[in-house]
Amino acid sequence: MSIYQNAQSLGFDTKSIQKACCGTGAGHNFSLIRKCGAPGVPVCPNPDQYISWDGIHLTQKAYQHMAEWLINDIFPNLQCSS
Repeated sequence: MSIYQNAQSLGFDTKSIQKACCGTGAGHNFSLIRKCGAPGVPVCPNPDQYISWDGIHLTQKAYQHMAEWLINDIFPNLQCSS
């Protein structure tokens, strides 16, 4: 949720927050009939500006932000003892 709330400051295109980079279809650029990878299904030229890759999976950039958040903010605060 944090990625969506901070999309602009993280470098995502705020006009495409709920659209898939790879896909076709009205609204969210997603169709169950013509999925990403099928012949003739377009891929955006700038995937780093999208949160969703295909309407199901995130883009590498979105996963990168999630990993950085876990590593930098969550793990240091865990109170684990051995």
